[in-house]
Amino acid sequence: MVGKHHIPKESFKAMEHSLSYVLVTPYTIAKSRTGGVLARLLSRLHIELVGAQMFAPDEYFVNEYAKIIRGHCDGDTDETQELLASYLEQNLIPSQGRRHRTLLLIFQGEDPCRKLSEICGPIHPERRTLESLTGESIRDTYADLIIEDEGSDQVTYFEPAVLTPRLQETANLHMKMFANWLTDEPTIVENIVYPTSVDIERSLVIIKP
Repeated sequence: MVGKHHIPKESFKAMEHSLSYVLVTPYTIAKSRTGGVLARLLSRLHIELVGAQMFAPDEYFVNEYAKIIRGHCDGDTDETQELLASYLEQNLIPSQGRRHRTLLLIFQGEDPCRKLSEICGPIHPERRTLESLTGESIRDTYADLIIEDEGSDQVTYFEPAVLTPRLQETANLHMKMFANWLTDEPTIVENIVYPTSVDIERSLVIIKP
């Protein structure tokens, strides 16, 4: 008879895998930077990409997302949370009757929020951690934050390139909201207007493991 081995509860905690996400902004997609973002994430992370969906947020989604960001502390300053919430309301919300494409990438692993935050980089460059200095972050390459003048906190232009939560509790809140909203959304986004004379075709690319 094989005896049962007692495994301490601490061992289970060490093996726990959680979910977090990266949201690629409409501007990053429009500038054809999605491949660069994906390459950075997949080549430098030791957690698994377990889900991806392209979608186009409506006004309800954007307002709810911004509301959660404003109302829940994600380990950053109130100013940064307001900056992110305002960005959503100005850039993800539909304009001229047209929704804007964004890409949701879901990752699973140990401590995914910390790992994704480090590879994405901080909103403010001066807040880099020692770990984030080991290589260029996604925001080092693709994001912009322009201040009115030296010594001022007035932001004149902000493009984060990607959005990702810093804390697991925040990730859980966001993904619960995403899941509830995405249930009724189509899996193919049709938000591009083509000339009537253009013959539109669709194709499929499968990324191998």
